[in-house]
Amino acid sequence: MASGSPLKPNKSGPTHNVKLSKLLSYILRHGAEKEGLHMLPSGYVKVEDLLKHPKFKGYNLDNIRLVVQNNSKQRFQLNEDGAEALIRANQGHSIDVPDLELTKLEPGEIEFAIHGTYEKCVSSIKEKGLSRMRRQHIHMVVDELQPGKVVSGARQSCDYVVRINVAKAQKDGLEFFKSKNNVILCPGDENGVILPKYFYSIHPRIF
Repeated sequence: MASGSPLKPNKSGPTHNVKLSKLLSYILRHGAEKEGLHMLPSGYVKVEDLLKHPKFKGYNLDNIRLVVQNNSKQRFQLNEDGAEALIRANQGHSIDVPDLELTKLEPGEIEFAIHGTYEKCVSSIKEKGLSRMRRQHIHMVVDELQPGKVVSGARQSCDYVVRINVAKAQKDGLEFFKSKNNVILCPGDENGVILPKYFYSIHPRIF
């Protein structure tokens, strides 16, 4: 457990929780090395190391617990089973995390997956496909995007959906995985892309 961390939160409330959540997302998905923080191959960072970092000044372990527990998308995993508290992001990394404990989906396990996007991106997606861009994976969900429902793997504000034929893509060698918070992940082909030939459809999201 993080030694020297006070047990009572000294920063709380919605504003501080959102700020801390965004900070954790940045560090655990993208910026650990840049910020001089050691990340284990499993993606975990010591909470004690985080709390010593200037960006986390004024926060403590209870603040982090609160963010992890209340995050509707279950972005983070806090491990307090050992001598030291550890935290990691479940998905969304731009940095390589070799031992993230993703579950590989077997052929036929799911037929399709849904990627949320925006109207301004549709023309490019139809022409070039879905790109993982700077991240390690393209993010998808299995369930339809319901109005007002928060789902890990898709932004609430997206106004278009891409339905991907997972079975067809798997037959051609693409790999699909499921994260701890049930996001469907695919690294794409050798160029980091799911090509348009694997799309069932692209259509406006129903709100």
